[in-house]
Amino acid sequence: MLVAVGLAALGTAASAQRPAAPPVPPPPADLQARSVVPGLWVIDETPAHGGSITILAGPEGLLLVDTGVESWAPAVAATVSRLGPGPVRYVINTHAHVDEIAGNGFFAGKGATIVGQDGVREFMLTPRAPPAGADGRTARQARAFPREAAPTITFDREMGLTFGGQELRLIAVPRAHTASDILIRFPALDVIVVGDVLRAGEFPSINRADGGTLDGMLAGLDRILALAGPNTWLITSHGQVVHRDAAEAQRRLLITARDHAAAMIGQGKSLDEVQAADITQGLGAEALPGHVSAQQFVRDLYNELKARG
Repeated sequence: MLVAVGLAALGTAASAQRPAAPPVPPPPADLQARSVVPGLWVIDETPAHGGSITILAGPEGLLLVDTGVESWAPAVAATVSRLGPGPVRYVINTHAHVDEIAGNGFFAGKGATIVGQDGVREFMLTPRAPPAGADGRTARQARAFPREAAPTITFDREMGLTFGGQELRLIAVPRAHTASDILIRFPALDVIVVGDVLRAGEFPSINRADGGTLDGMLAGLDRILALAGPNTWLITSHGQVVHRDAAEAQRRLLITARDHAAAMIGQGKSLDEVQAADITQGLGAEALPGHVSAQQFVRDLYNELKARG
């Protein structure tokens, strides 16, 4: 059973082209779920250019955090059916990007209830046109989803859920990676699903076209660090299961790169000059295939700081 136990109100482009997303490969014949703690698993869809799917098993069925890419949904369903009794009853979306939400319709069609922040539903039903020069993934996100694929239980700032004997907390971290990111905390398991607010060991993904901001990313990382203890597992959207030191490192990277970029902008430097200065050198991040590169990250920083005036 899912029980809402709390709800609080909240007060109310990319210019450089990235390569189009590559075709999605088929799922492996035996898609595996990795155990994080007893009763909770993760499926990594990185090979499909998708996100991570977190699974909580309880006596009443299964709860998923995110659903990944659409073509892998039947394989995901087969894998999670081996993890616990009963159907997938609930899906929680961390944010409204296609690599996290494209399987929603499949699971909703099997009877799952979709849960998300207010902005996720709005984004899915009334998407914005992609900005000029948008990459292939952003362009695919501009399509409208069927109404049944969008969240039907929504919240603004924070919401509590009970499922499988666990008390979950859904916590909005607005305008971080997107306009409507959330964290999902499993206090008794000492686990937090952090979505794309954290890219451990990678360059941060500030998706400005979808409402993401530098300050929001820093606030989101601060919220993660306030909630996480030394042994807390942080599950990201792209296959990483890490501890709080990864969030601390990403926060240092953001602040150091921001300060370097701001100083160069103050000297009248152009975007090309700031990118050529290699201000991310030695900050401990790498660009994984299909993810944010150093040049793209610096471009996002530069454009945001310039927009502030």
